[in-house]
Amino acid sequence: MDYMQGKRSVLSFVGRLFHSWKFGTEIPGSGYPESAVFRRHIIIPLAVAAISGFGSMAQGIPPMLTSEYDQSYPYDKKCPYNSAAGCGAVAIAQILRYYGMPSHGYGEMSYYSTYLMDSVKVNFEEMKFDWDLLSDRYEEGDFSDASADAVASVVFASGAAMYSNYGSSTSVGNYAKMMYGLQHYLHISPDSRYLQRKYYTTAEWLEMLNGNLSEGHPVFYRGSWKFKGGNVGHMFVIDGRDDDGNYHVNFGHGGRQDKYVDIETINQTGLYPGGRGICYNCEQAMVINCYPTPDHAGYPLQVCMSDESVILNRDKTLQDIEVSLGEDFKLSCRLRNVSHDKTRISFGWWLMKDGDPVTQLSNNSYTLRAGYTFTEPVHIRMHLPSELADGSYELRLYSKSPLAPDWREVWENAPSVVSVLVENGFCRITVPDHHSGDPNLMLADSIEELESDYNKQNRDHIYRVHIVNGTTNNFEDIVRIEVSTDQGDMKYDTVLPIYSQTDTEFHINVPDHIFDLEGKTVQALRAYYYDKDSDAFHEITKDGHLAASLLLTDDTAAVRVYSMNGVLMYESSGSCVSEEYGQFLRTLPKGIYIVKEGKKVRKIAI
Repeated sequence: MDYMQGKRSVLSFVGRLFHSWKFGTEIPGSGYPESAVFRRHIIIPLAVAAISGFGSMAQGIPPMLTSEYDQSYPYDKKCPYNSAAGCGAVAIAQILRYYGMPSHGYGEMSYYSTYLMDSVKVNFEEMKFDWDLLSDRYEEGDFSDASADAVASVVFASGAAMYSNYGSSTSVGNYAKMMYGLQHYLHISPDSRYLQRKYYTTAEWLEMLNGNLSEGHPVFYRGSWKFKGGNVGHMFVIDGRDDDGNYHVNFGHGGRQDKYVDIETINQTGLYPGGRGICYNCEQAMVINCYPTPDHAGYPLQVCMSDESVILNRDKTLQDIEVSLGEDFKLSCRLRNVSHDKTRISFGWWLMKDGDPVTQLSNNSYTLRAGYTFTEPVHIRMHLPSELADGSYELRLYSKSPLAPDWREVWENAPSVVSVLVENGFCRITVPDHHSGDPNLMLADSIEELESDYNKQNRDHIYRVHIVNGTTNNFEDIVRIEVSTDQGDMKYDTVLPIYSQTDTEFHINVPDHIFDLEGKTVQALRAYYYDKDSDAFHEITKDGHLAASLLLTDDTAAVRVYSMNGVLMYESSGSCVSEEYGQFLRTLPKGIYIVKEGKKVRKIAI
């Protein structure tokens, strides 16, 4: 066994050690017994020694998955009507194979597939998973019928659990139903959460992604490739990272094109986003804590998740206000039904102190079908008790329904915890940052037209546009390329994701029939981005369009990391976070650290 194989095997074993330690069961595939003493004195030291023995985790994490599955035979063998297996099903099946769990499915379900125009019915209790029969790859003529049936059972169970819409291009269309199915039919951890990148800064996103990888958990990920009005979504697995801050992707194509990618690009083919290469960098989302748990009963039923950022006083641009105790203010929320059926949902804001409820401030109701969300945000008027003592509090959303009659905190797909600071009869209400404001995009250098073999053969134009987003606002909208010639101007619009705190080079492909430059003299190249708030296009320049006086002066996109005793250990300007921050996190010794990012202060565990 070489070094990398050994390190990969250790990481796989550590993942199984984690399950025995956390859930108190036999380590899958090890034969080691269930024992609190055994876990405390053998498992935890073994895990630490195993990692240490193969070098610091700061040196990167080799790919955890050894499987190389795709959507064709034998993986689709048990899918209805010869449907494709589905990229989501292939991703989850490979994650389950990594853990060798569960031994069978749970419960039963029936749902309607619109592509098939028929019902998909599954009794998961009857689906047994024989992990010893599964292979890492299936090459024609090199596997048994029993092994083909075994892998096909896991793939079909994974797809059906996510309510896949089966057909020639099988897809998953509702992430709330997907999360319900994964948790209740396959016992993916109740701590698993579906998160969308647009609601988080790049620093926060990398902290969560790196945290899961460092704990030995592959991450279930999705992205979209947008091109010329098209939008192709894909689900895959991020299962490692290298020393340069790139992440390893198992794309679910039988091992083809699996590689390390920049998280701002996620290029399955090509090198740069915006052109002919397939890059799944748009609409990024992930499921954190996506690991199976050991067999147990009484799996908790969740009612709701937050579907959008919280709005203060019906003003999306407002982040905080000061009011008197007893004075009314409004919080707007949009929730999604995460349960398995249509139900009448009761939801409300609760005032919390140190994690304990103080009082319920509101109680509303709404009827939702499974997986559905409010047609528009619900605006709730409330006030804080006039006798409330000074101190720091939180407002948190809770929900219940006849299906789940106990109040449970709403899951955060988008951050929804509201901070409350009370002092001398006044309170400051602060909602989470939406990260949707003007990103003040800037050029790192001049726009230029590139030559390439593809360009010469097809007469298309490729423009290199190097864009910096030095703010904490995420952008995914229209970027316009404008060419000024001696005979007039020509424009081309495309959709690009330019996340907060990033520095990304785009190669934007413009068809020749749109930019017909024959016989014309190019006088200038410009780029613009569309700002929804002002409903206007702003030119992307090296200085940005916003005057310095309009920008917050404290470099709010910068990230600073402190030790628990207040020593500054890291500081980065906003535009360098994407490139530098993930690498810095890998150098930290294990422990607790304080991160300051603009008005946000949070603790992270390494």
